[in-house]
Amino acid sequence: MGDRATTANMTPEYGATAGLFYIDQNTLDYLTLTGRESEQVKLVENYAKTVGLWADKMTKAVYPRVLEFDLSAVTRNIAGPSNPHAKVATSELKERGIAGVVENRGSFDEVGGLMPDGAVIIAAITSCTNTSNPRNTVAAGLLAKKPTHWG
Repeated sequence: MGDRATTANMTPEYGATAGLFYIDQNTLDYLTLTGRESEQVKLVENYAKTVGLWADKMTKAVYPRVLEFDLSAVTRNIAGPSNPHAKVATSELKERGIAGVVENRGSFDEVGGLMPDGAVIIAAITSCTNTSNPRNTVAAGLLAKKPTHWG
């Protein structure tokens, strides 16, 4: 459920106006898990079923347009917090001199208090919604740990 909320709330990052997910038993379980009163959870269920927002299996869903794409063509990217549109594919990091420093040199060389080429200064998942998703917070911690391991 945390991934649904994160994805729906990140619409500016992927160029959409709104992102919505259907309401199902997972939604109700999440509401219960996060301390909602049982009457409120029942209200959400009844409302969703009454107005057609409830989805059990999505087998009868009808869409005005269906987009298909090859997930194997989706690549990992990184971007800075101040300009998320200026993304760089992780596959391009070595050729840009951003990755491979340790493999090529064996260590980072400190020069007069300056950061060496390829040093990771900040490891973060920067969307405001990502920081409230436990899975992504752990991922950011693991990302930060690896460069720290290398010094």
